[in-house]
Formats: sequence, structure tokens, C-alpha cells
Amino acid sequence: MEMNGIGTTLVQMSSFLWLLGILVAVSAGVYFLVRNVKKQKKQ
Repeated sequence: MEMNGIGTTLVQMSSFLWLLGILVAVSAGVYFLVRNVKKQKKQ
């Protein structure tokens, strides 16, 4: 089964989605951390 073109594009897409997911998770975590810190400083 030679599906080189489809296979490589699928791998590239999955790795890209994986990186995108990590970026979203990290940015969300930083956002919530900053929000919590700001709330604590106000109190």
C-alpha cells in the first residue's frame, strides 16, 4: 500500500493540529494564571 502523498499530508496535518492544541492550551493556562493573579492583587 503506497499512499506516500496522503500519508505525509496526514502526518503534517496531525502534527500541526497537535502543535496548535499545545499553543491553545498554554495560552489558556497563561490567561487564567494572569487573571487569578490580578484578582488576588485586587483583594
